Amino acid sequence: MEYAIVLYFNEDEDQYMTNIIKNIADESNNGYMTENHIPPHLTLALFNSEINEKEIIETLDKTTNEYTKENIKISSIGIFNPAVIYLSPILNGRLIEINIRTNNILKQININNNTYLFNQWVPHISLAVKLNIEQLKKALNVTIKRFKPFDCKINSLALVKCNPYKEIKIWKIK
Repeated sequence: MEYAIVLYFNEDEDQYMTNIIKNIADESNNGYMTENHIPPHLTLALFNSEINEKEIIETLDKTTNEYTKENIKISSIGIFNPAVIYLSPILNGRLIEINIRTNNILKQININNNTYLFNQWVPHISLAVKLNIEQLKKALNVTIKRFKPFDCKINSLALVKCNPYKEIKIWKIK
């Protein structure tokens, strides 16, 4: 089973990014994000695990108090060529600390996250995925027209299942 640990944002910023996602879906004719109800999020860890979900939840229950609300600056548009367009935060010490903390928590229950490690992690908020070249061009045009850099507050942490996207548990960050 594939899981992710993700960060969610305050309502205003979430709605701003959701509107861009919807505009891209309409213009590019690629509704993967909207059809699968994938909200704007920043992934901290992506892992396969046969460990009981309950054990992962219990571990996160004990450690989410280590997370604090953080302000991040969403400053640029990025592409994982050719299939993904995303918004990128400025990588700072606090984001790196959050990423390291998350991976250390997973190690406590013998889960290895090999793709989102701080020294090889590209923090991003996907706006559209599974794009072909023509859809990517349209998505980029929409994003260029709609996106302006903004400050964003992280307000919750979530454990989700991937493919299809399903929230298992959300923890509000204090």
